[in-house]
Amino acid sequence: MDESLLKKLETCGDNEAIESLTEFNKTFAQTYSFSEVNISFKKRLVTVLFKQVSNCENGRVVCLETIRILSREKTQIEELFTKQAVGILVNLAGLIAEEEEILNQCTRVHDAKVIVEAQKCLCNLIYNSSFVQKTCCNNGCIEGIMLRLRTYKDPDLPHDVKFFDMRMLFLLTALCAEIRPKVRKQLHGLTYLMEVLDLILKNNVEQISQQTQNTENRRKFNKSSKRGRSNQNEVESCYAP
Repeated sequence: MDESLLKKLETCGDNEAIESLTEFNKTFAQTYSFSEVNISFKKRLVTVLFKQVSNCENGRVVCLETIRILSREKTQIEELFTKQAVGILVNLAGLIAEEEEILNQCTRVHDAKVIVEAQKCLCNLIYNSSFVQKTCCNNGCIEGIMLRLRTYKDPDLPHDVKFFDMRMLFLLTALCAEIRPKVRKQLHGLTYLMEVLDLILKNNVEQISQQTQNTENRRKFNKSSKRGRSNQNEVESCYAP
């Protein structure tokens, strides 16, 4: 990680910037700390990345992947990620704390990869920073998750979106005890979670039933095939040599 990356992001076109970030993501895919990099450089990089996320729709997933790598840092999170930056991630994750918006728009996932990458970034930041935890408790993130719970029956809502919603909700309620009463009572969290659990169990029962039926059909087909071959052998045995 050096100045050349920043220069490319600040001066090059979108395609070149995306190529540079793609290479960065491959190089640092398994990196969990950049302690050797000074904070001012990382601040500039994060600022440029959020500018790219806002302005370059085609490269949004790649930018978010880079942000996710940087969000693994366990120190200096507050200096790198402002409330505004966290808010951008919440919006990209489709977590809008307005009932009409969440019900009418967020189930129509335009780019599930963007939503999931933003969710992954938030999961890392929530886990690593009490500042982000408090921010997400007060910026509509939790309300957005609870509202989207009501759309989980929608078959067009990807599984990964549901999975990372649940991960965020778990992290926030585990790490921020003060919001548990709000989730449980004001936002009717237990009711919605029970409905989701019932839905999961119902889907699993249907899948098991379908798998059992498929297995039974294959077994019948195999028996039929063997019987057919046996009959053919009997017919052939009637011919004189």
